[in-house]
Amino acid sequence: ESVGTMGLIAILYLGIFCSVFAYVAWYYVLSKQQAARSAVFLTLIPLFTITLSFFIGEVPTPLFFLGAVFIMTGVYLTQRKPKEIKQG
Repeated sequence: ESVGTMGLIAILYLGIFCSVFAYVAWYYVLSKQQAARSAVFLTLIPLFTITLSFFIGEVPTPLFFLGAVFIMTGVYLTQRKPKEIKQG
């Protein structure tokens, strides 16, 4: 089955625009934090891609929302400040 012109445009839109947006955001964070803490933001690329796919008529599935929760939870857990342990 052929992809067609609109399918090709959609693929280019998602592949180029979303990836560029995610990498620009990642490089901004990298300029503000250490590389080890910034690398977790690369996991946001699929989330940006699926979110921006709404503009071309894609409909999210329940698995999208589950995956989004996992991604955001992972980013939160890796970026939060550790609690100080009181001794004594």
